Amino acid sequence: MRVGPLGKAGSAWRQAPPLTASGAVAYWLGGTPVAKRPPQLGMTRVLFVSHTFPPPGESLANLGGMQRVAVDLSQRLDAHAEIELALHVSRTTWSLAVPRTVGFVCGLLSKLPAMVERRQIDVVLFSSVTSILPLAVIGSRLRRTGVRVAAIAHGLDVTAASWSYQALLRRALGHVDRVFPVSRATAETLVARGVERGRVKVLPNGIDVDRFAGACHRAGSEDLASDSDVAAPRSGARPQVLLSVGRLVERKGFAWFIEQVMPRLPAHVHYWIVGDGPARGVIDRTVRTHALEDRVRVLGRVSEAQLAAAYREADLFVMPNVPVEHDMEGFGVVMLEAGLSGLYTVASDLEGIRDVVCHGRNGALAPARDAEGFRRRILDELGDEARLTERSRGAAEYVRSTFAWDRVAQRYASELSELACVDGGNAHSEPRRPSAV
Repeated sequence: MRVGPLGKAGSAWRQAPPLTASGAVAYWLGGTPVAKRPPQLGMTRVLFVSHTFPPPGESLANLGGMQRVAVDLSQRLDAHAEIELALHVSRTTWSLAVPRTVGFVCGLLSKLPAMVERRQIDVVLFSSVTSILPLAVIGSRLRRTGVRVAAIAHGLDVTAASWSYQALLRRALGHVDRVFPVSRATAETLVARGVERGRVKVLPNGIDVDRFAGACHRAGSEDLASDSDVAAPRSGARPQVLLSVGRLVERKGFAWFIEQVMPRLPAHVHYWIVGDGPARGVIDRTVRTHALEDRVRVLGRVSEAQLAAAYREADLFVMPNVPVEHDMEGFGVVMLEAGLSGLYTVASDLEGIRDVVCHGRNGALAPARDAEGFRRRILDELGDEARLTERSRGAAEYVRSTFAWDRVAQRYASELSELACVDGGNAHSEPRRPSAV
């Protein structure tokens, strides 16, 4: 889109005073400030819509994968030279997520067409297909503006069991020009719901490679000695620590792993779980039932510093997901965090996990619900310390070279610019050759 100067009648943006010494300014869209340079010629104007942003000041360690992806991707697109980004987001805590999301999504019925029409948007990018549900009602009106519509599909946002949700989703997907599933498994769930393969483009999640820049596998436990919540036991021989990170829900397989795998492992192998969620009670009971209180620790929600410490202290990351109807692991950002921290992963050969773990590079796969298969994989990795050290370094390098946000965001920017140039795009746009990846 060729962008005119600020300040003219009908301008899409309202300028605020500079925010930084470098001249960054804030633009408000739907009341949400965005730090950004003034628009330039030839940029693609993208409206980023998300119902999953955290409240200001919320610890990023307490975000789910979908939330973190929305925040990180919006920041990378905002900084991209070819993208002029605006945000329309809902900021909410986990406890208020459902009512806030319902209100936000319903509000899009009236707000979205007006924003697009007034602001000369090229592409609307939804951070999750949950947010596209209003298109079931306003999709035709939005199409008449000429704007292009894209959405990211994660997994559970596609497979949610509610029949009413599924009915709205199928109708809404018919008004989306391009869907970006985060894995091949998620892509197949979209095709099963009638989305043509030509409208589906798999783009993985990314990770900030500087986030755990100081993390190093088994860097030493001195920095954890005073932290009773994330410190290894000091009595007896040093244990070998398995680590899982994630929301405590059935599909993560934590309770299954404690019940079926931990009793098969030697007593010096311990298991830590970082996270909270509705399955906490089941997990705690399973630990007590199998008398594993001395070997299994559920650490709950932790700070960013504590999370980094847990990654440093652990020997191996485990992702023991189990298949659950109407639920799925669309990707698994925590495996990127683990790899970046120098942790090799043993994971279930299941769903989107297959797109994250490259067997022999950053991890090894075992059949889901195969307790003996997990036991063998884990003991094989823990039994050769020199090899595990080498694989830990390789895992970090693989994640940096494959999933760095700068690399992934460039792919998004190219796809969005190309989409904006498709015939029939925004009536305000002038033709533009998309940049190469």
